[in-house]
Amino acid sequence: FERVTAGAVNRVREVRRAAAGKGVNVARALTALRVPAPLLAYLGGANGRRMQTDLRREGIAARVVETAADTRTCVTLLEGPAAGPARQVTELVEPAAAASGAEQERFAAAYEELLGNAAAVVIAGTAIGGAHPEVYAEMVRLAHRRGVPTLLDAYRDHARAALAAAPEILKINRAELAELAADRAAFCRRLRDRHGVQWVLFCCSYVDRGSGRRCGSRNLLEIDHVVPYAHGGQRRARQSPAAVRRPSPLPPCAARGRAPVT
Repeated sequence: FERVTAGAVNRVREVRRAAAGKGVNVARALTALRVPAPLLAYLGGANGRRMQTDLRREGIAARVVETAADTRTCVTLLEGPAAGPARQVTELVEPAAAASGAEQERFAAAYEELLGNAAAVVIAGTAIGGAHPEVYAEMVRLAHRRGVPTLLDAYRDHARAALAAAPEILKINRAELAELAADRAAFCRRLRDRHGVQWVLFCCSYVDRGSGRRCGSRNLLEIDHVVPYAHGGQRRARQSPAAVRRPSPLPPCAARGRAPVT
């Protein structure tokens, strides 16, 4: 859109359709890096069939549990120039479709089967409608029984319950964090002490004061430790990280108190 005006007719300049969602995006990125990453997903109806076609076209391996309900459509409205502080992004998110008890049982069976060859598990996005409140927690526990580490990229009800199962890594973005805590460092320490979470990854929230532009870098991810590395802190996973406050002008290994992620 050139501009979106509430309460008026808005004419779309361009439309793009693609398979999306947190889990799809994780599988997409790993596939691009040539890392085997089978996607386990509920898909149903015409939208689900289109997504399966898109996944095959991109070469993303998918284990699909078909549902009677149609897969939801989420719409992202892009307003203004392609780059710069005037760019506005608005998301319209449908509620997650519900899965029957039998469909959820097929999903659970497929998950246990895939764990047999898994080096790690990423649990990402909103749980399917009708899922038990402990579904993510049970997925973490099953992975741990197989010796498989887990990364949780979600924060709503099912994900909050999953923290009690102590996923090794929690990934959260700036907007999600704002709903949960005001102090990032205290939030990380609470996760460590209360839930045993070992690492917390934050999306960069640095904004240039002069231009108002937000950092868009996806390179050189840094994680700050509770005890800075330069002050004797270790690179062990059990040392819970605190928040990344701002990108350093120095390489990660040169920045005082930080160590490269390996």
